[in-house]
Formats: sequence, C-alpha cells, structure tokens
Amino acid sequence: MAGHKFLVTDLDPRRIRKIALDTAEDEGFEIEDLDRWSFKLTRGSKGASIVVGALAEYCEFEMIVQKYDEETTEIIIERNTPWWTGIIGVARVKGAVEALANRMKDRMEDCGGRIPREAEF
Repeated sequence: MAGHKFLVTDLDPRRIRKIALDTAEDEGFEIEDLDRWSFKLTRGSKGASIVVGALAEYCEFEMIVQKYDEETTEIIIERNTPWWTGIIGVARVKGAVEALANRMKDRMEDCGGRIPREAEF
C-alpha cells in the first residue's frame, strides 16, 4: 500500500496517538482499533464508490503509531487504492491521506513536536 510516514520528536507517544486520533475524527473518519497502537480509519462508502465510481469518496487507511527510537515516534498512514474508481478516485484518496497527514503534523507542531523526517511511499 502507498501512504505517508513521518517522525515526531519532543512529544510523548501517548500524546502523539491522541492528537492523531483526534485529528482523524475531526476530519470525519470512523476509527476502529486494531490494537492499542494501530487503527483502521474509514470515510465514505465502498459500495457507493463501486456503483458511482469517483463521485463517491472511499478512504480506508491503516494508521500505526510506534516508537522509532528513544526520542522519536513514527506515524505511518497507509492508504487504499480503489482502482475501480479510476484515476480521479485514486487521486481523491491520495489527496485525502496527504491532507490528513498534514493536519496531524500541524497539530503536533502546534503542541511543540518537531517533524525531523517525512516520506511518501
């Protein structure tokens, strides 16, 4: 899966987890706990996206919050690729994961966190 990965320092991992989940909820995602540090984030309807294609957004992301080293926490957001929605639908999902990651980073920086590295994969 494609997605985003970024590192956060200067914040406690529990605080990073809370900020990430609060941001996802504020952005309209439903959150399902997979375990304490990984989550399934969904927005939109898969069925509707199959029927009407790119007109219906369907995002299904997996987010993992984990220690990277002693002082750094890593956040990974993997996105779905709803091929049946065509290029436009896939681009909408890509835009949604980018927007979510950017909002999370902004909130973490507002709380004093530093983002020393990030990558799109």
